[in-house]
Amino acid sequence: MSSDLTRFDQQTQAPSNGQEPQSEEAPPDWLFPRPVVELNAWLPEQTVEGMLYRGCRIALGGGPKSKKSWLLMQLCFCIANGLAFLEIPTAKGLSVYVNLELLEGDCRKRFFDIKAALGEGNLDNVEVIPLRAKGKLLNPIRLKQLTKILFEKKAVIAGFDPIYKLLNRRDENKATEVAEVLEPLEQMSEEGKICVGFCQHFAKGNQGLKYAIDRLAGSNVFSRDADVILTLTELSEADCFVVEVKQRSFAEVPAFGVRWQHPIFIRDDTVDITDIRAPGKKKETDEKTERMLSALRACDHEGGLSFGAWLSASGIAKTTFYNRLKSLMARKIVYQSEINQNYAFSPAYASKRSEYE
Repeated sequence: MSSDLTRFDQQTQAPSNGQEPQSEEAPPDWLFPRPVVELNAWLPEQTVEGMLYRGCRIALGGGPKSKKSWLLMQLCFCIANGLAFLEIPTAKGLSVYVNLELLEGDCRKRFFDIKAALGEGNLDNVEVIPLRAKGKLLNPIRLKQLTKILFEKKAVIAGFDPIYKLLNRRDENKATEVAEVLEPLEQMSEEGKICVGFCQHFAKGNQGLKYAIDRLAGSNVFSRDADVILTLTELSEADCFVVEVKQRSFAEVPAFGVRWQHPIFIRDDTVDITDIRAPGKKKETDEKTERMLSALRACDHEGGLSFGAWLSASGIAKTTFYNRLKSLMARKIVYQSEINQNYAFSPAYASKRSEYE
């Protein structure tokens, strides 16, 4: 072994042109291996429990017009208030939404709508950087300045939406050009200890034939760079999506269903998360839910139905009925009367029935 090392040392130091060898800079300490027990055991706090450490990056992927921007805004609002995000706990902290696309008034209205729909929290801890106007470009210099600003403000998360606005004529399919865009965001997360989130659209094609990690359009640098990839894939049932989470630091998060109820997503474990909508396939209604609504509609004017009577009139399995009932109540379509304990249509549903059906 010693002779091998001596030979290696001679080979690496021997000049190739007959001149005297140049002195080399001593290797830095961080280049030497260390025993596992000597590694730093510290870990940052979890901004999203079991999913996202502070100072890490999350990519939200979805199809065109799949409401992924709304989902990123919902994430920012939940973190700003320490509220559960799709029933996943979060740590409270300042959230900054970097708005690269929406009209300023539209962005403002969306956050107020999200606040009203969630029914709790406030906007005190949510701040926005409006950059839709021409000339407001986030080049590497501006991103470095922004990193310092967000660090000084002790921001917990910065959401960039949409990420393609940072490409600035670069090709999203070229790895080197995408890496140029994402490198300043990596520095922001690492040096500023800020979670960085961004939205990226899906590539064309049948998403059901791809792994979740392969659905993002463009170079796979988008996927490799993120610590967490959260995909929002459309299902055949109207306004329903499957959420899949791929991550490098935590245990697997089982896929789950969500239902879009403007202006927020609500977790709904009753949807069939395996029925991914194929291109050109018409969205389907939930036949069992329709039977429940029809049964309730027939008796709604009589003060609603008890659980047993409604179950009997619907003619579906009790477990299925119960799961659908939880979804209808979460979506504020149905409520239970405190007077007679019967179930009936909510006033909000009654006044906006065409929007739900």
